[in-house]
Amino acid sequence: MAVQSQADARVRADEMLAAVQLPSQADLAEFQQVASNLDLLLAARAVDVDGLIDEFARVRNPQRHATK
Repeated sequence: MAVQSQADARVRADEMLAAVQLPSQADLAEFQQVASNLDLLLAARAVDVDGLIDEFARVRNPQRHATK
């Protein structure tokens, strides 16, 4: 029974992987360009990335961060 369960899980995993669409070369190039632009903006402004992340988390979930 465990062997059948493992085989079923393997088949489901294979089906999920087959259904995933890989990004195109154009998508990858666009992502790389956006990431580079973001890196340049962050470096130019000396942005406190951790502070931005904390602020985003507080805005998204104020109750969770109200006690901190």
